[in-house]
Amino acid sequence: MTYSFKKSDASLTEAVRRVAAGQIATALAELDDPALDEVVRVHQIRKRCKKLRGLVRLVRPGFAGYAEENETFRDLARSLSGLRDAAAGVEVLDMLEQRFAETLGTEFFVTVRGHIALPAGTPGQKPARKQIAMTRRTLEEALARAAAWEVTGKTPKVLSKGVAKNYAAAVDAMALAEETGAAADFHEWRKRVKYHWYHMRLMKRMWPKMMLARVDETERLTKDLGEHHDLHVLRTERLEGLKAADARAFEVLDSLILAEEQRLSRRCLKRGRRLFAEDAEAFARRVAAYWKAWQD
Repeated sequence: MTYSFKKSDASLTEAVRRVAAGQIATALAELDDPALDEVVRVHQIRKRCKKLRGLVRLVRPGFAGYAEENETFRDLARSLSGLRDAAAGVEVLDMLEQRFAETLGTEFFVTVRGHIALPAGTPGQKPARKQIAMTRRTLEEALARAAAWEVTGKTPKVLSKGVAKNYAAAVDAMALAEETGAAADFHEWRKRVKYHWYHMRLMKRMWPKMMLARVDETERLTKDLGEHHDLHVLRTERLEGLKAADARAFEVLDSLILAEEQRLSRRCLKRGRRLFAEDAEAFARRVAAYWKAWQD
C-alpha cells in the first residue's frame, strides 16, 4: 500500500483507484486489528479518511464524484472525533509535563490532571458496536465505488488545477491567520497545509529529491499547527475545573499554554512564508512541468 502515484500506473484514473483501494482496505484491516488499542485504531482510521480526502481534492477538477466522496470521508472522520479529542487532551498535557516538570514540579501536573475536563470519549473507551458496524459498512461501500472512479482530462492540467486550488487557499488562510492571530484562523490554515502535504506525498515520485524536501517541511508545519490547536483547546475549553479548584495553578498553566501558543504561531508563520512564497499559478505550472518531465 503506497500513498503516491507511480510511473507504472496506466493512467491517472488507475493511480487514483489504486491509492484509494489501498487506503480503504488498510482502514478495514485496522478496524479489526486486535493488536491496536482503541485510541490508535480511531487515529488510524481518521488518518485514512484525511488521506482519501486529500486524494480526491487533488483530482477534483477531473473527478465528478468529488463532492460525494469528500462528504463520505469527512462525515466518517467526524463520527470518530470524540475519542481523538480526548486523546489529544492527554497528549498535550504529557507534552507540557515533559517540557516543564523540572521547573514546575511533578506535583503541579498531578494537581492539573485531577481537574482537567476531557470530552466524554476518554482514551481507552471502545467505540459502540453500532458505530463500528457503521464504520465498516461505510468503508466497504466506498471500496466498491472506488473501483469505478473515473478521472477525466489531461493529467498535468488536472493535477496543476487541483494543487493550485488548495495552495491558493493555504496562502489566503496563512495571511488571515497572520493578520488576526486568532486560533480559529490558524486551525483553518492547518487544514489547507495538511492537504498540501498529502498532495506533495501523492506526487513525490516525479522528482523525489525536491518533493520529499517539501513533504518534510510541510509535515513539520502541520505538526506545529496541530500542537497549536490542541494547546488552544486545552486552554479555552478544559480548564474550568482547575480554575475553580486551584486558582493559582490555573493562572500558571493558562499563562504557560498561552506563551506556547504564541511561540508556535511565530514559528509556523516563519515556515509558512517559505513554503508558500510562490504564487499559486506559478507553483501549479511547475507541478505540471515536473509531471511531464517524469512521464517523458
